[in-house]
Amino acid sequence: MKNLSRHLEDLGPFSVEPFKAGSRSKARALELWNRRRVRYGLRPARDWGHGPLLSVDVGKLQKNKVHTLGLVLAPSTSGGLVNVCGWSTAGCEPPNCLSGAGNNGFARNALVRAARTAFLFECPSTFWRVVGGELHRALNKHGSCVFRSNVLSDLRTERIAPGLSDIDGLVLMDYTKAPIRARRRGLELGWSLTYSVSERTTPEQLRRAMREVPVAVVSNRVPRGAVDGDVSDERYRQRAGDLVVLSPKGSMPRDGGIVRDDLTA
Repeated sequence: MKNLSRHLEDLGPFSVEPFKAGSRSKARALELWNRRRVRYGLRPARDWGHGPLLSVDVGKLQKNKVHTLGLVLAPSTSGGLVNVCGWSTAGCEPPNCLSGAGNNGFARNALVRAARTAFLFECPSTFWRVVGGELHRALNKHGSCVFRSNVLSDLRTERIAPGLSDIDGLVLMDYTKAPIRARRRGLELGWSLTYSVSERTTPEQLRRAMREVPVAVVSNRVPRGAVDGDVSDERYRQRAGDLVVLSPKGSMPRDGGIVRDDLTA
């Protein structure tokens, strides 16, 4: 199955210039999106307000003080078309990821994620211009906005849609399991990146990553000096050397696998 990030990197980069209001191009974009919605058993959206590509109703994102939007795709290969998590490990594969936690656990939301992933894979140039429009509308309304492009995925968005970094007032944030060297361009373009610890991460690898970026680990305890990552999703406030601790959620095991109590003892 294709690695979606590499596939889009080879095709791109893609523009995030919004479609003009009332244009045929914008209407055509909605037609393309609705075809994917119907394919996955969803009703066609009357307009973009009733079928947005970006999500605000994600519990963790709603805890942020700054308005935050996230792109929620079908994790790993669960959408059936492509792999959106090229650096995933067995410990974070569904059902051990956040796809079963909170609102993500509803069956309809899984269909939306699959349709959205198909739209991105099959119509990427249209997809990113719609995303650009949604971000601009949020900025016009709220003045500033945070965008997390990988809520349940791991794309090198900075290579796919680098124009996102040119949008005034937009804060770009992601978690990633990719080696920091693979996301260096993102750091250069201003992305706030947090490295996610896996079941394979050694203490030395953790220390090495912390020299460059904040590091997030799933654990049942928050040691002194660490950041409680469940309070909010404001990882753009963290700096290199910060340890962010997230509690197990959804179908994650409470012990072993991606849960690394050994790194917070």
